[in-house]
Amino acid sequence: MMKRLLTAALIISLLIGGLIEAKNNSMKVSPAKPKADDEVTVTFNPAGTKLAKADKIEMTAYSYSNKIDNAAGIEMTRKGNLFTAKFPVSPEAVIVGVKFSQGETTEANDGKGYMIKIYKDGKETDAALAAAALAPATWGRYFGVKTDMKAAYANLQKLFKQKPELKEKNIKDYLTVVNSALKEKGKDIIEAELKKIEQKKDLTEDDYSLIQRMYSMLKMTDKANEIKKAAIAKFPKGSAAASQAYMAVYQAKELDKKIEAFESFVKEFPGSSMTSGGIYIVASSMIKDKKYPEAAAFVKKYMNDLDGMYLGAIAGMFAKENQELETAAALGKLALDKAEKDIKATDKKPPYMTAEEYAKSKKISLAEAQTTYAELCSLNGKKEEAIKLYEEALPVLVGDYEDPEVNTKYVKTLFEANMIDKASKEVESLIVKFMPNEATTKLAKEIYIKKNGSDAGFDKYIEKLTKDSKEYLAATLKKEMINEPAPKFTLKDLKGKEVSLASLKGKVVIVDFWATWCGFCIKSFPGMQQVVNKYANDKDVAILFLDTWESSFPTPEAKNKAVSEFLEKNKYNFYVLMDYTDKVVESYGVSGIPTKFIIDKKGNIRLKAVGFDGNTDKLIEELSLMIDMLK
Repeated sequence: MMKRLLTAALIISLLIGGLIEAKNNSMKVSPAKPKADDEVTVTFNPAGTKLAKADKIEMTAYSYSNKIDNAAGIEMTRKGNLFTAKFPVSPEAVIVGVKFSQGETTEANDGKGYMIKIYKDGKETDAALAAAALAPATWGRYFGVKTDMKAAYANLQKLFKQKPELKEKNIKDYLTVVNSALKEKGKDIIEAELKKIEQKKDLTEDDYSLIQRMYSMLKMTDKANEIKKAAIAKFPKGSAAASQAYMAVYQAKELDKKIEAFESFVKEFPGSSMTSGGIYIVASSMIKDKKYPEAAAFVKKYMNDLDGMYLGAIAGMFAKENQELETAAALGKLALDKAEKDIKATDKKPPYMTAEEYAKSKKISLAEAQTTYAELCSLNGKKEEAIKLYEEALPVLVGDYEDPEVNTKYVKTLFEANMIDKASKEVESLIVKFMPNEATTKLAKEIYIKKNGSDAGFDKYIEKLTKDSKEYLAATLKKEMINEPAPKFTLKDLKGKEVSLASLKGKVVIVDFWATWCGFCIKSFPGMQQVVNKYANDKDVAILFLDTWESSFPTPEAKNKAVSEFLEKNKYNFYVLMDYTDKVVESYGVSGIPTKFIIDKKGNIRLKAVGFDGNTDKLIEELSLMIDMLK
């Protein structure tokens, strides 16, 4: 008996040990078996990692119980070739996830992450075992664990075999993992577990929520609706009832019915966190129907119930239509006041963010509120105030937060304020950084004429800026180049022919992940068609459009039909491969679409492009440069 128990313990230890094994023993922990409230010393050896040449390293520690309880960023101290940092273990923590970084470069143990188990009485806890097993599916993404539902499923299967009592304690996460990892094959497993939950004597609201969500995932609509009805009957003021009332606002087709549904919602569920979204739904519908005074009156009535994000969004809609600018300015000013108040507040940060990350997020929110209000100030003739706001905000909105449309509005305001030299300098910077488009070229011409008295020489001027922009883009792409093996795949095209990535070795391959419902994908497609046309006869280039995440179509046949009709309707001659099970998009670690991977002739990912900023000319030039750099 003792031998059997030891064997089971050994198996579990090996399981979790495998999950947290760090390459080259790059992370060491003292004490070796830390417990709650201990101060832990982490020693990191960057040799052989992405941070091998780093002179400064920050460690971020994510303390986890059944959720992330705290994130702390700590500057490590260098001693020779080693880096050390200390952090206190929180009383609730069962495990701690760790990542190491310098700037944008993060070391996460090749996607496995670094984890520190927290012990009790010198022994591993069940909670720590479960948390480690679930890392590839849930909380691990925060510290660099690659999302891998199949790995999480395998981990849980091994764990539950040795400790079956842990399944019930982790049933919510387990069922989600089964659904993602096994797809259709997991349906019987999920149904069996749901029936067990349904047989409980006194179901909680969380139980109902889990059951309904899983039946919805299984596309068992009637059963999901039955559970929702039971939940609302038992908890008439609960989350299911509130969600149903909110959805009535969203789903109402006629505006008067939408307003009626909203008023019913706020009466039945006063103080709901969904109220702000409901106001936005009604207001945006009014603005879409060009009922501007009605929208202004409605928003004024509920202005104090709007959060900053929706205040700015509605103000922006009025600004775009150049309507009700006084109301829009009031909304924008209120959003700005709230953002300024948030900056000064000493509120508790979200547990999954470090103090530095939370402070940065507040600064970003303030800057975005400033640009929204700046646009409204400019439209209302307050150019100086607008310029001041833009110049405070734009240095904060860099990198992923930079929006060329906002920069264009700033330049236009400078021009309208007759600050011609500054406008000229800023429009040149804007064009070089983001490539010229119709709006920026037109603005540049207006500024050029005002500055020079005529448009003589403008064509050469814009040609030079375009050349500089291409050089800037090429230099940027070179800095962003990576060299990672592309996950292999074999998929069928719309005619049923199998195509493998391996068969395209020797070509530069663009893999574009998309879906028929994806707005930004669709906006990018006119430009993508031009790229397809440009390289149609180039034997060294293959452009693949991988359709994925089409969950609204239940079968491969239905997905094929929807995609074929989409291509035919829009006259696109894309070569589409079908990722029916979403395995390929998962293997590439895609979190949003459109996402493009540019793969070199040896089968390695060299560049990645996420999203679409609306500039078709830039998209074409960017992809052309990427291809030419790898040919």
